[in-house]
Amino acid sequence: MVVVLLVGLVGPFLLKRPDGKPWMDASELAPDIQVEGAFAQFKLRAYRHFNYMRRGVGDENAGKTKVYRWQAADGSWRFSDQPNPAIKAEVVWLDPDANLIAAPKPRPAPEPKTPAAGELPLPPTVSPARVQQLIKDAKAVQGLVDKRYKEIEEQTQ
Repeated sequence: MVVVLLVGLVGPFLLKRPDGKPWMDASELAPDIQVEGAFAQFKLRAYRHFNYMRRGVGDENAGKTKVYRWQAADGSWRFSDQPNPAIKAEVVWLDPDANLIAAPKPRPAPEPKTPAAGELPLPPTVSPARVQQLIKDAKAVQGLVDKRYKEIEEQTQ
């Protein structure tokens, strides 16, 4: 009875699918977590390293993602997990740990500055004569927007 239980629990990790990969992987059991601190990152990297070694001993691409790359007619590069049948695609192996760095810690939000008792707010930075010109300009822009809106309405009816 114990042997059947062990085979049932361990079997999916050892038995291979038709594509040669095991039915289950230890990474499927581990949650996706964000780690902080040097020791936690070391543990995560060690786990990934030994897990990749178990999956493909001697395979230099073990644990990497296979991606196809080709250049489109407009000169832009296209990437996919499936090759493009019309154009010969180049195989690119992406290592998930190649550029693994810790995210910077967010800065604390600055505390809002409140004026002290008896402190007057700063005077406006625009002269009163200039305020009249700004109001006239704003009304002119509003007139242009209203005119354009009427033209669009007439053309869409």
